[in-house]
Amino acid sequence: MSTHPNSSQPGDQRNPAGPESRTGLPRPKRSMSRVQKILFFTTGWLIVLMPFLFWWSTWFGRSLSNPQLDEYLHDARKPRHIQQALVQVSERISRHDPAVQRWYPDLVRLAADPVEEVRNTDAWVMGQDRTLLSMIS
Repeated sequence: MSTHPNSSQPGDQRNPAGPESRTGLPRPKRSMSRVQKILFFTTGWLIVLMPFLFWWSTWFGRSLSNPQLDEYLHDARKPRHIQQALVQVSERISRHDPAVQRWYPDLVRLAADPVEEVRNTDAWVMGQDRTLLSMIS
């Protein structure tokens, strides 16, 4: 006879590892209801979507067209739009794009913006081109 605790003896009624209940009938499998599955899927989707949307709305790397630059530089309700436009202008200044000079009056105007972060970003951009510094004097 085996003395191993998990070994079953003939006539032994207990089978702790088996899927059968004490009556000898198989236990029904428990599954999620349709509503639970939808809630589970929606929660998983939101866990992925929300950080992406936050990143997308705060990322300055997205390239802006000229009309978007004009719009973002004048969007007083969203300072982050102004900052994104300023970063784009700075990149164009560093590439020595002569068309960027059309936004120089906006850069001078933004030096007096009430939002400190916009003024700081604007000062950084204005430091990219020395001709801007002479415009504010």
